Amino acid sequence: MWNRLFAACLAFALCPAAAFAVAPAKDLGKGVADDAAAAFKDHRFEQAAELFEKAYALGNDKYVRLRNAGRAWEEAGKLEYARTQFQKYLDKVPSGPDHDEVAQRLERLEARIAAVQPAKPLADPLLKQQVAPAPEPKPLEPAEPVARAEQPQTTRPPRWVAWTLLSGGVALFAGGMGWMVATETANSRLQSQDAAGQYSLPKLASDQAVILHNRIGWIALGGVGLGVAVVGIVELTHTAPAVTAHVQPLWLRDGAGLAWQGAF
Repeated sequence: MWNRLFAACLAFALCPAAAFAVAPAKDLGKGVADDAAAAFKDHRFEQAAELFEKAYALGNDKYVRLRNAGRAWEEAGKLEYARTQFQKYLDKVPSGPDHDEVAQRLERLEARIAAVQPAKPLADPLLKQQVAPAPEPKPLEPAEPVARAEQPQTTRPPRWVAWTLLSGGVALFAGGMGWMVATETANSRLQSQDAAGQYSLPKLASDQAVILHNRIGWIALGGVGLGVAVVGIVELTHTAPAVTAHVQPLWLRDGAGLAWQGAF
C-alpha cells in the first residue's frame, strides 16, 4: 500500500503541469466561415452574408465576420442589412484594425440609402419643386473578404488560484521537511540505543519498519508540495500584469528555499 501511494505521489510531483493545463476554446464557427468565404469568392453574396452571420453566432468573439457579412450584403444590394452589420462591428470593436475602413463604408452606405429614399415635400407650396436625387456613387468592385488570422485563446485560471497553489504547495513541502526532521531524529535515537544494546531483535525490526514508512511519507508529501508550488509559480509568471516575475530555487548550505524578482 505504501509503495503504491509513494508511486502515485511521485508521478503527481513530476508531472504537475498536466493536471492544470487548460485547453483552448474551440471555434465552432470556423467551418461555416470558410464556406462563407468560398461563397463570396463565387459571387454568391447573399448566401455568403447569411453564412458569415451564422459563423459569428457560433463564435461571437470573431468580430471580423460581422465586417465580412456587411461586405457580402453590400455586394448583394441589401444596403440596410449591410448598414446593420457594419454598425454592429463598429459598436463591438471601437478600435479594431478595420475600424476606419468600415466607418468609411458605412458613411458611403448612408449616402446611398438616403439617395434612393423619396424626398420629403417642402413646407411652402410656392417652393415645391422636384428635388434632383444625389448621384449614386459608383459601386465598388467586389473584393474577397480580408482573411484575418484567428488566434486560439487560452483561458488561464484567476491569480488567486495560482496564489492558493503556491501557498498550499509551500505548506505541504514544509510539512514534509518537518516530518523528515522528526523521522531522522527518531532514527538517530534508535541507532544510539541499538548500539548500547537496549533493543531486542523483534523490537528493532518493528521500529526500523516504522522509520522506513515515515521516510516514504515525508518524501511523498514533500514531492507533492514541491510540485504544487511549481504549478503555482508557473501560473503566477504567466498572469503577471506588468512586470515579469522570475522565480527559481535557492539552494543554501543547510537547506533550500525560493528566490523571486518582480511583481506578483
